[in-house]
Amino acid sequence: MTKRNFIILRFLLLLAAAALLFYKLNRLPIFADEAIYIRWAQLILDDPGRYAFFALNDGKTPLFIWMLTPFQLLFTDQLLAARVVAVLIGLVQIVVSGIVVAKMGGSKLAQLLSMVLFAILPFWYLHNRMALMDGLLTVAVALGVLAVIQLGKQLEQDKKQLPFKEIAFAGLALGFGLLVKIPAILAFPGFGLLLLVLTWKQQFDIRTFAISATGMFGVAGALFGLLALHPSFGQLFSRGGDFLYPLSEVLGGAFKDTIRNLPVYMTYFAQYLSPVLLVTIGVGLFNNPKQKQIHLFLWLGLLFALPILLMGKVVYPRYLMPAAWFITISGVFAFDGLVQVLNSHLRAKSRKKQSGAALGLVIAALLLANTLIHGFWFIGQHLTSLAATPYVSADYEQYLTKWSSGHGIVETIALLRSESQNSTIAVATEGYFGTLPDALLVYLHHTPVDNLYVEGIGQPVEQIPDSFLERAKTFDRTWLVVNEHRLKMDLADSPLIGEFCRPEPAPCLQVWDITELELSR
Repeated sequence: MTKRNFIILRFLLLLAAAALLFYKLNRLPIFADEAIYIRWAQLILDDPGRYAFFALNDGKTPLFIWMLTPFQLLFTDQLLAARVVAVLIGLVQIVVSGIVVAKMGGSKLAQLLSMVLFAILPFWYLHNRMALMDGLLTVAVALGVLAVIQLGKQLEQDKKQLPFKEIAFAGLALGFGLLVKIPAILAFPGFGLLLLVLTWKQQFDIRTFAISATGMFGVAGALFGLLALHPSFGQLFSRGGDFLYPLSEVLGGAFKDTIRNLPVYMTYFAQYLSPVLLVTIGVGLFNNPKQKQIHLFLWLGLLFALPILLMGKVVYPRYLMPAAWFITISGVFAFDGLVQVLNSHLRAKSRKKQSGAALGLVIAALLLANTLIHGFWFIGQHLTSLAATPYVSADYEQYLTKWSSGHGIVETIALLRSESQNSTIAVATEGYFGTLPDALLVYLHHTPVDNLYVEGIGQPVEQIPDSFLERAKTFDRTWLVVNEHRLKMDLADSPLIGEFCRPEPAPCLQVWDITELELSR
């Protein structure tokens, strides 16, 4: 294939990936974390001086929120605006992944294959269409790997001359990761290992390596340290205990519980990356011309995942996206090496080798076809029947059946807008943030809402707070939006004006008119 044709083919694949990722982008209802992030972005638009670093108070770094903010001005559908950012990030990931494969010795076939896999495998198709921080974190890790590869190659070419430009670029890439999400630090040991592997040739210069690694991590730390200038910086580490066991507890015996969950976590990779890809990697670890790359990226992925798997209280697949990125790259090299071996046998003079290679190529094609079908089957189900989509159980619950799923939010907004044309409405919702009330506020942002008021009152809903009722006195009607399993009040005499059910068995989102009930108090 000529260079020109190769570039054209890559461009066409990128266009196809974009079309696939943008198609029916709002198919999945808004998710709780998406609602929170979009709401923060909207608050920045309303008052940037007050809310630009608001994410720090919830233990999040703000870069992703900043990226969402300008897009909220470009679309009337606020969820669509945020998910467009996610897709653009996903397309960058596809491009960067192909470059990494090329830099590490992958063939043109491998580069094209990486683009296809990062577009259609469930891990990437699902999460690159959701406005979550983990997609940007994965891109940051990929850029960090690319920067370290460039640094390693420069050191290999000239061990006596410190490549300050490459060191600075690598440090900025790693610092960018920290500004996206704190777990980026889990990739740092892998970056050090990658630099060591890349420079471990001929006469290894420990001094040059140490200075390069120190400079790289120093620049990253300095970039992250800029956040310390903000008063809320101390809150950045306040939420770690919600998701991870402290190391002392892990060593004290909590690891027994986390290890017990390892088979579940392994299903995340098998179901979202395909069993065939994992088997191909396992076979490729032995007697494969790309064996070094297969080993390197596999172990880098496991090195990132290990702290999460051993210390995680709650581990969702998206938390492991950077690890899945390394493993996917490992799978690309496993296929690449397999095809390389079979091609060499096909060109051999021995008829026996040629026959074996021909059969091997057929088997390799079937394995690859199985992996592609795995991805396209997931995509087809996702676009036609959310309830039938083969999510892992943790994702099925959080995206479709639990309170975190935004089923019914769009319908509730339509109901509110319709009814508020003729009367003013005060709306109480369960919860204080997340799917309710943030998702409702997301859709109401920058629209005429003088006749609407929305306030979260916590959960479970056992009574309506007096503070809300006092505010509601100035409105014509009072509504309650609540998930049925969190409603602990007797509303038998109040009209149920809307009910929007999630896939069974799951609670429905209900809209009650409690005007008469509250007037009678």
